[in-house]
Amino acid sequence: VTTLDDEQLLTQLTQASALALEALRSYSEEHALALTLQRSFLPERLPETARADLAVRYLPASERTEIGGDFYEAISTADGLVVAVGDVAGHSLDAAMVMGQVRHALRAYAVEGHAPEAILDRLDHLITSVAPGATVTLCVLLIEFDTHVVQVANAGHLPPLLRSPDGTTRYVREHGPLLGLGLPHPPARRVTMAPGSLVVL
Repeated sequence: VTTLDDEQLLTQLTQASALALEALRSYSEEHALALTLQRSFLPERLPETARADLAVRYLPASERTEIGGDFYEAISTADGLVVAVGDVAGHSLDAAMVMGQVRHALRAYAVEGHAPEAILDRLDHLITSVAPGATVTLCVLLIEFDTHVVQVANAGHLPPLLRSPDGTTRYVREHGPLLGLGLPHPPARRVTMAPGSLVVL
């Protein structure tokens, strides 16, 4: 025999279950959309050049943190090979959207021939204008075609690791502030690297 209290309890449990299932369905749809969007912003292929052999591997930390603003770029320009790795703060559809804007702008500024630190300055202005409150770490390298120089401009990202052909390693630790803060960026660090050296970003 059910009482009125039992019926009310069952009604409340049914409503709570329906809300939980709807939230789970909504999360799954947003997760799938954001993941598809994020991966669509990453380069389909890397440039082939006699100057450097490139390799990338994209591995999300876990399924829960798969969506976010992590990105990389490699583009051949008149001055050399521009390689970049960055991260928009946050793990959400918004972070993935900002990442797409930053990555496409980075490509445009690199193709226009801007130096790595000028790319950072322009991206900082873009972010503060169109996505106020967003912050981005970004390391941009220009591997010059006609010299053994690599220009490194780093806006708060993890420092690149350089490995010489003799096996010695070092980090390029000089960096400027995060993008999105409206602060100036120092000139790129010019590093001479022997043929056969390895750079890890």
